[in-house]
Amino acid sequence: MKRIIGGADHLSSIIEGAMNRGFAGLVLDGIDVNASIAASKDAGLLAQAIDIASCGNERTWAERFARRLCECAPKPGSRLALASILASRGSIDAAWIELSKMPMEDRDADDLYLQVFGILCAKDGRTDEAMAVFDTLPGKLEGYHPAPAVLTAAQEMISQCDPAYTTKLMGKLSEKFPAHALIRGLNLRCHLYSGDLEKARELAQMPTAELEKLPIYDRRIFVEAVAEIYELMGWTNELFEFIRDSIARDPAHWFLYGLAAKAALVTARDKEYDEIVSAIPSASRDTAEALAVVCRWHVDKNRIEEGARFLDDIRRLSAPLFLNASLYLQINRHDQGQIDAVFEACRQCGIPLLGPALGYGLHAYYYNCSADMLRKSLARLEPFTTSERTNAMFWQTYLRCLIGLGERDVAAEYLRSLPPGLANGALLKPFGMFFDAILGRHQKARNDWVHYIRTTHHACVNARSSYPRTVQLKYVETPGAVLLFLTVFNGSDYLDWFLDHYRTLGVDHFFITDNGSTDGTLERLSAEPDVSVFFNPDSFAKSGFGVLWVNHLTQRFAVNHWCFHVDMDEGFVFPGCDNGRSLGDLLSYCDDRGFGLVRAAALDMYPESLEAVGGADPFAASRYFDVDYFVVPSELPPYVMIQGGLRRRLTGLASSMQKSPLVRMAPDVRYLECNHSTTHLPVADVSGAILHYKFVGDLKRRVTEAISRGEHFSQAVSYHRLGESLGASGWSGSLLSPHSRRYEGTASLLQLGLMRSGAEWGA
Repeated sequence: MKRIIGGADHLSSIIEGAMNRGFAGLVLDGIDVNASIAASKDAGLLAQAIDIASCGNERTWAERFARRLCECAPKPGSRLALASILASRGSIDAAWIELSKMPMEDRDADDLYLQVFGILCAKDGRTDEAMAVFDTLPGKLEGYHPAPAVLTAAQEMISQCDPAYTTKLMGKLSEKFPAHALIRGLNLRCHLYSGDLEKARELAQMPTAELEKLPIYDRRIFVEAVAEIYELMGWTNELFEFIRDSIARDPAHWFLYGLAAKAALVTARDKEYDEIVSAIPSASRDTAEALAVVCRWHVDKNRIEEGARFLDDIRRLSAPLFLNASLYLQINRHDQGQIDAVFEACRQCGIPLLGPALGYGLHAYYYNCSADMLRKSLARLEPFTTSERTNAMFWQTYLRCLIGLGERDVAAEYLRSLPPGLANGALLKPFGMFFDAILGRHQKARNDWVHYIRTTHHACVNARSSYPRTVQLKYVETPGAVLLFLTVFNGSDYLDWFLDHYRTLGVDHFFITDNGSTDGTLERLSAEPDVSVFFNPDSFAKSGFGVLWVNHLTQRFAVNHWCFHVDMDEGFVFPGCDNGRSLGDLLSYCDDRGFGLVRAAALDMYPESLEAVGGADPFAASRYFDVDYFVVPSELPPYVMIQGGLRRRLTGLASSMQKSPLVRMAPDVRYLECNHSTTHLPVADVSGAILHYKFVGDLKRRVTEAISRGEHFSQAVSYHRLGESLGASGWSGSLLSPHSRRYEGTASLLQLGLMRSGAEWGA
């Protein structure tokens, strides 16, 4: 039970104690401060509570206390306090109403009234009027520094308001205070969102020596603005390097660590990020911010229980950071009940909820994209559609949830309403290309994708890796030949089955890049008459997980050919292939209708238990698959996202199970992420399935090998989880569950909705 505190003296001491951990911390300790203050009629205590909540950015609490102050002390100062808080939260109309209640005779003499009035004028686009008011406020240094309230208004407007109004205000401020670095950083962001990238990059140019002379707050805001250029452009390697160097100069710039972690994940620079975290100075390591960074770092490395050990220390120092860290930890435990409980705790404590809401939405989309979870995510994100107008990650998540629920028109309208620089940035531009694709504007979508992968320095064409060198080239150009492209490391468990499956299917030639196998794979491939062999022992992760290598080879050999891009443990099937329909039939069908891509759902195939895999045909023993798959629309080709399967059940991680294994290659086509997606191609109304035989052969050896190499996504976290799950059952337990079904051919997949057949193909 929460305690309600009574007595003015006792309540005063509680409020003073909120200075360190905020009111959210007191709620965590079981003290219902809101009820206590609501019962108070002491205007001084309420005013003190408002100040503490505002300083701690606990705006929900600040608004509650201000409304209570207006009830028990309905004076002009109370109304002003409430109007100021409403203005900061973006509730412009409500703030004007409260301001209008101020007596006329008190308005010009009250600095707070003028401050709020000026901010509201700026947010309503009355820039000249706002600037005239700002010029009368205390704290202004002519030609150098505006009144502090002006900077607050500008920062809020960049996040919340009409970009045209913000551009007007920033233009005036830049003219009056050309030497102010914080204004320069805000102006940079303003140009970035409005779409003037060249101007933003011009403003970003500041010598390091000059930057280091700035006040620490101004410097950090400027650095964050520059980082946002790299992020919006999609230059992830450059972003990581900029942040790495910025942290080296200012290790306590805690905001940058989250950006660095995300960039390191995408660019496979996890080990460099490890070094950044390890280099946090000892003098800072006991702060709440440092503890939160280290906690998250352990969780990202799959050391979840080790990360959990930091929670008590974080809780003593910062309630908001504790709640955010708790939510992140539960998200990685994938316990939906605990995730909901921590999110509710965040809501009750009144902490700024964008981080928790965004974390909740991301988890739902990537790990449980059921309609129910997507609707819950939208409900949690909806309150921020006004205040987060320039948050690309928020809008990517929000639009994905809308599209996943079939609300394409609503998503398109939101996208049109966003600032052009944001809508055309790396995270959101694919949505525009998606809307072109579904409206049949195929050539525009193709052209825009080519431009996109070039300008964003996408790993598919710009990964920092060398190309494979030729070992044996046995292919002679043959019109109409069906080709297959593959990257492999230690594939001897699969080699004979794989080549037999695709030769029988109708593949004419194989192009296989060996990534430094140690089990004889390279030598065995070299002996095959229809296999051209290539070699690159460099980092698989740094090649974009092989996508740079495959794109290089497909552009050399596969243009104007139908070609497969699959993994060594994947077998492609399509409707009717086990009942007389040939691959040639499928390709002719696609050519006649202008289709360029056949998508597939990847189905984890598994035996009753790992001990049952022995015998003459281990692939026949792996005859089960799960049926609890989610299939939702997505903005990325092939325009669906599929989740589910045995690995999700065992690890809690939701791998992308949509595949683009069969494409008609052209000069403007590239694979984007392994064989999951490509640049735009018209998608066939017939889809196949990839029978994924991960559990064939010596799985325990392969799991250990993958973990030690660390070349898979997120340093092979999925293999860590898989090994832990199977190890808990001694590697011999049953793999069957109520979701298991025995594979009975492609007709059964059609009935289950895991494969589709166009009406004409079915006929």
